[in-house]
Amino acid sequence: MAGKARGKSVFVEKHRQKTNGGKHAEDKMSRSAGALLVDKISQLPDALLESILSHMTLREAARTSVLSSRWYKVWTFIPDLNFDASVTLRFLEVQRVLEVQRIQELLMIERHKYVNWVNSVLESYQGLTLDKFSVGFDLNGDFGHDIDRWVNFALEKKVRRLVIDFRNYAGYPQYEHYRFPFTVFRLPSGTLHTHNVGFSKCSSLRVLLLRQVAITGDVVEYFLSNCPFLEQLCVEGSDLIVDLKVPEPLHCLKYLEVKYCFNVKSIDISATNLFSFKYFGPRFIMSYEKLPNLVELDIKGPYSDYIVDNPSLLSNYAFRLQTLRLRVMHVKESMGLLRFPVLTRLKTLELAVEAKDGDSLLLFAPLIKASPSLCRFTMKLSLQLRNPCGRRIQQKLPRCPHQCLKVVEIIGFQGCTIDNEFAAYLVENAVMLEKIIIDPRQPLLLGTPWEYDHMEKIRTARKRAKQFKTNLSLGSKLLLL
Repeated sequence: MAGKARGKSVFVEKHRQKTNGGKHAEDKMSRSAGALLVDKISQLPDALLESILSHMTLREAARTSVLSSRWYKVWTFIPDLNFDASVTLRFLEVQRVLEVQRIQELLMIERHKYVNWVNSVLESYQGLTLDKFSVGFDLNGDFGHDIDRWVNFALEKKVRRLVIDFRNYAGYPQYEHYRFPFTVFRLPSGTLHTHNVGFSKCSSLRVLLLRQVAITGDVVEYFLSNCPFLEQLCVEGSDLIVDLKVPEPLHCLKYLEVKYCFNVKSIDISATNLFSFKYFGPRFIMSYEKLPNLVELDIKGPYSDYIVDNPSLLSNYAFRLQTLRLRVMHVKESMGLLRFPVLTRLKTLELAVEAKDGDSLLLFAPLIKASPSLCRFTMKLSLQLRNPCGRRIQQKLPRCPHQCLKVVEIIGFQGCTIDNEFAAYLVENAVMLEKIIIDPRQPLLLGTPWEYDHMEKIRTARKRAKQFKTNLSLGSKLLLL
C-alpha cells in the first residue's frame, strides 16, 4: 500500500511540475506578447502617444513613466492637465457624519496632499502649450500663493480652457475664498490698471470657469476686454460682484453663466453671438436687447420667480428661445391667470418646482400652452407634503392639445395627488407622446451618495407609478427609473 501511495505521489508531483511548466510557459509568452505590444506602441510618434495619454487620468498617465525609458517623460507633454480629485471629494462628502473637528482634520490633510500633487506635476511638466488646465478641490484663500502660481503657469502656457473650481464639497465652512490673482485699482482717469499676471497672456483663452473664486465685476470686465476669442465664461460664488458689464464687441462669446453672486445689482450684456445665458441670483431689471441670438435661457433663484410673476419680461426675446429652464420656489394661485407671450420656437422646457400641500401643478398649464413647438418637457419636483392625498384631484383636466410634445420627464415623482394630476394632464394632451420618464429620486440628490437614502419612499413611488401606468394604459411608453 505504501508503495502505491509513493507511486501516486510521484505521479502527482510530475503532473504538477508539468502543469506549472505549462503555466510558466504561458506566462512567459504573455509577457513577451505584452512587451512586443509595448514596443510597438513605443514606436509611435510623440504627438500620438501624448494624445493617447490625454485620454487617461493624470495619475494614470504619470504611471506610464515606469514602462521604459521611452515612456519616462512622455506624460509631461500631454496637453490636458486635469487635476481630478473626485474620489477624494466623494470620500469627504461621506465623512460629513463625523464630528466637526474630525472633518476639519481630514480636510486639511487632503488639501495639503492636493496642493503638493499639483505643484509636483507642474515642476515636471515640459509642454510648451496647454489645451486645458483644471483644478478642482475644496480650497480657500489660505493656499492663495500656490494657486496664484498655478494660474500664472497656465496662462504662460497659453492655455485655451482654464477651470478653477473651489466649491465647498466637504461641508466645512470656507472663511475666505481664494481671490483671483489680479490686483485691480482705478486710476484718476477711471481706467483700470493691473499687475501681477499680465492680461496679454489671456489672448488664447476660449473657456474660463471660476467657481467659488472671489473676483470683482471690474476685473471680469477688463478680463473680457482682453480675451477676444473667449467662447464660454462662468463666474460662480463671488460676493465681490455688484455691477457686471459684458462689453462689446465680443463676437466669440456664446455661453455665459453668473451663479450664486448674491450681491449683484445689475448686469449689462452686449454680446451679439451669445447663445446661452444662465443666471442664479437676486432679482433686478435686466435687458436682453443686445442679445439678438440668445436661444437658451436658464434662470434660477429669486429672479426666476420674478419672471414667472411678470411673464411680459419674456416678450422682447420670447420668439427666439429654443430652451427655457426655470426654478420656481413658490406656486401661486395667480399663476393660472397669467398670460405668457407665445414662445414660438421653444423646443425644450424644464421647470424645477418646490410645492406643498394644497398646490396644483396645473397652474403651469398656461406656460406649456404658450409653447406650441414644445418637444421635450421636464419637471423636477421637490414636494413637501404632510398630507399627500389631502387635496382632492381636479375632476376635469384642462384641454390643451400639444401637437409636438414627444418626451415627458418627471423627476421627484411620489405618485400623490399633486404629481399624478399633472402627469395625467400631460399624457391626455400630448397627442404625439412617445415616452414618459418617471424618476422617484429627489432631484437635488441625484449624483450624490445620498440619492437612494430614502428607499422606502422610492419603492412606494415606483408602485404608484406602475398603477398610474395601468390606469392610463401607457404600456411601453412609460419608462420607470
